[in-house]
Amino acid sequence: MTEDTLRKKTRKLLVLPNKSDFQNAQLDLFQSFLCNSDLERDQLSNTLDLWDSVPRYGISRQAMVKMRTDKGFLDLLKRDFHYKGVKLKAIIQPARIEEPDGTTQDYYPYFPSLVAVSRQKLLNDPHAKWVVQFHPLVTQSIDALTYRQFNYHQMMCHSTQLARWLHKQLSLKFTFASFTTFFEIRYSTIKRDSALLEGYRQQRQAIAALDAAFAELREGGTLLGIQKKEERGARGKLEDVLYTLTASREFVHAMKAANKRQSLVVEATAAPVDKSAVAAGNR
Repeated sequence: MTEDTLRKKTRKLLVLPNKSDFQNAQLDLFQSFLCNSDLERDQLSNTLDLWDSVPRYGISRQAMVKMRTDKGFLDLLKRDFHYKGVKLKAIIQPARIEEPDGTTQDYYPYFPSLVAVSRQKLLNDPHAKWVVQFHPLVTQSIDALTYRQFNYHQMMCHSTQLARWLHKQLSLKFTFASFTTFFEIRYSTIKRDSALLEGYRQQRQAIAALDAAFAELREGGTLLGIQKKEERGARGKLEDVLYTLTASREFVHAMKAANKRQSLVVEATAAPVDKSAVAAGNR
């Protein structure tokens, strides 16, 4: 099959959106943030409840290289995790991608499909748009309003995937952050639900990596304090570690803004309101 034939088949399978599809009330709310300035708005994004709780980032590119067969195939990736106390299993099917040299290899994907606009086409048509098909869990979150705004810029300043995962989890779960509250989480929970500590041969190495990630959150202004309590069993064997976290002033402010924005979004779907109130925030 030639490349042109493949592209034609892809266009037939993918239904391109109409202009009216971009005028969607739910998407308008999804793209509106509670902030004080355009600069602050540019630093914000959304974290999605169930979708961002799925352990999707546990396999690095280096690990994929080791896992592939000689022909570049990957098996289904299966991950057990908990979501709000419910045991779930994520099954991720790899996507077959053609490399620049013409060979094909499997990768664990993030989007079901993506249609890009080339630089040349964008120059010829400034109104051309990229088209991405979200995972059903993302679409479900947008429809059900189970997303929250958070500081994407601050999260991406963290140097490790583990620190970024922790930042997102705190943005989803530490919604009650204040100067008098704290958040508790265990090493075993993070290992199970993130799948980012599986590559360490010894438990002490994984805990050290987690300590470093929490320290990075404190240095980056997300956390104010971190208390660590080791839980030991028979003969002093380390069984788990309990972390007690206190939020920084910046994170408390971010959570209050996220809570207010979420209430405005819910109100906007219940009755007609001025959407500019959500976008403008508390100016």
